[in-house]
Amino acid sequence: MTMIEQDDRPSTLREAAGRSRAPSTFRQQDVTRALRAAAAAGLRVAGFKLDVHTGKIEVVVGTPEAQDSAPGREVNEWDSIS
Repeated sequence: MTMIEQDDRPSTLREAAGRSRAPSTFRQQDVTRALRAAAAAGLRVAGFKLDVHTGKIEVVVGTPEAQDSAPGREVNEWDSIS
């Protein structure tokens, strides 16, 4: 006697199960290395930008205040609390 298994998942899940994900363009360790290298070079890291399509990692250096100081930006008393 042969048992037939029925796949009760919706068709979109069955189709997705057969496909693999595209290879990632960057890994968390790549970002960590870039940030640590900038800090080791004596730069003050204010943030980073990632281009998920190309894998480009851009380290933003400077003070965080310089990044947030847009003209006409309201000053919030909670921004300076540490």
